[in-house]
Amino acid sequence: MLRISNSVFKAAAIVTAAMLVLSACGSSGGGEAAPAATLKSIAVTPATSSIVAGHTQQYMALGTYSDATTKDITSSVVWTSGTTARATIVSNTGLATGVAVGYSTITAKLGSISGSATLTVSPATLVSVAVAPVNPYLVVNATQQFYLIGTYSDASTQALTATWASSDTLKAIIGASSGLATASATLLGPTTITGTSGTWSASTVLTVATSSSHTVSLTWNANHEKGVNSAGGGYTITFAGYVVHAPVNVPWTSGATAPTSTSVALTTGTYTATVSGYAALDASGGATGSNSAASSSIYIVVP
Repeated sequence: MLRISNSVFKAAAIVTAAMLVLSACGSSGGGEAAPAATLKSIAVTPATSSIVAGHTQQYMALGTYSDATTKDITSSVVWTSGTTARATIVSNTGLATGVAVGYSTITAKLGSISGSATLTVSPATLVSVAVAPVNPYLVVNATQQFYLIGTYSDASTQALTATWASSDTLKAIIGASSGLATASATLLGPTTITGTSGTWSASTVLTVATSSSHTVSLTWNANHEKGVNSAGGGYTITFAGYVVHAPVNVPWTSGATAPTSTSVALTTGTYTATVSGYAALDASGGATGSNSAASSSIYIVVP
């Protein structure tokens, strides 16, 4: 009688199971990979947007594939603007810039698939107004032209057509349409000048004063450079403001210490006085000459 051990039966069972598994795998179609999903459409966002000239709009491209999945393909598409005279766009980023008022079609394309959006470039809007000049002084019978300056959403500025008024016409009158103010001899002091354009308005203070001068003392710390405190050197005081005043020179005097003060006759008004050292000789005493960089400024109001 032939005897077959249990171990032989077990081995045969394992082999048979393995063959079944291989057979099952072979029946699935040869083991070929599923086909890759293909791009079916591109959606551009925002679909509609509005900016002013000089401002930017970032676009995004979202691709939808044949397996119903979606993917951000903003950096994979090629971006174009239909009307570059109104808006431009960076071809590989989707960042658009407004150029001129109007609209342009923004397109994202990958292969033969494309999507689009509409970009409108709108006129800049007025965001604030201000009167110029700010808080001027006028002597009796003098005139001052005022302007109403508008600032727009694109950071540009423009003088606006305005209607003008003075709060105290005994001190100054102003042309309602011209903006030209005249200081009166009737009454001295401040008056509020207001410019109005549509629903916008702004004001400043005009002060009317006499033309008499006042003595103002200016004091500064001495610059110890040799060129300033030697023959041909010294200090100069310059004045900037609505009232013009010639520069004042304070030269170094032989045998004296460096000058540190002076008195100046100024008429009514506002000034910024700047004291600067100057030298006809350089720091080593040579003849080449140089200007000292040291300077300081002070704001002065003369009533």
